[in-house]
Amino acid sequence: MDVGFLYIIYKNFDKEQDELLFFNEALCSIKSLRNFTKLPIYIKTDYPNFFEHQGIENLFIEAFTRTPDLEYRTHQKLLSLKDLPFGLTFFVDSDTLFLSNPEVLISRDFDLQICREVCWKAYQKEKSPTLLRGFNSGFFIAKNTNKYHSLITKAIDILQNPQSYSRLFDIPHFQGDQWYLNQALLRVFDLDIKILQPHWNIRPPLFSLINTALKNPKLLHARGGELTDGIKLIKSNLFVDS
Repeated sequence: MDVGFLYIIYKNFDKEQDELLFFNEALCSIKSLRNFTKLPIYIKTDYPNFFEHQGIENLFIEAFTRTPDLEYRTHQKLLSLKDLPFGLTFFVDSDTLFLSNPEVLISRDFDLQICREVCWKAYQKEKSPTLLRGFNSGFFIAKNTNKYHSLITKAIDILQNPQSYSRLFDIPHFQGDQWYLNQALLRVFDLDIKILQPHWNIRPPLFSLINTALKNPKLLHARGGELTDGIKLIKSNLFVDS
């Protein structure tokens, strides 16, 4: 089974942020990934020239034109997840930093391996690190099978045809790819899913647990100053990957 990593990177049209924010984040993520593995990396992007001269080995680039009139930027990510480039695909968000070798997660036993999302509300109100029942779509491993295609097709259908689901639930305004993926997971019944330890997707609300409950962190998922804070926590405790 061919195995590799997928990034979906597009320009940031938020006028208050750098247009290439996600590209620079992805480059840092890829460099951290390359500390552990030489498996192929596949990038879907609306600006392929950015990656062509970065010296990244075993890299494949697919250019796309962004779908117009999407309500929220990560809806493009959801649409681009429909076709996976590898038989077993590790999907990685741009704002990630690898601290350990993800090859240990290679397995044919599961259709989807994914971490649970954190509760941001509990963190903001009480600084309480809490996990939710739903999943975070910033890092997952999927087998490229009909089961996976059924999942993504359902998520995209909820996005594109909300009127078909209006009797079942109200779709909150400005929900990203993750919300639609979680709704699809409630409506696809034949997936073998492995819930990964949160060590593989440590979001800022869990940073306080680094070196206690999350003693051996594998991947940080944050951007800007929050990512810097996570790195400082690890360095301050002289973290050494096992």
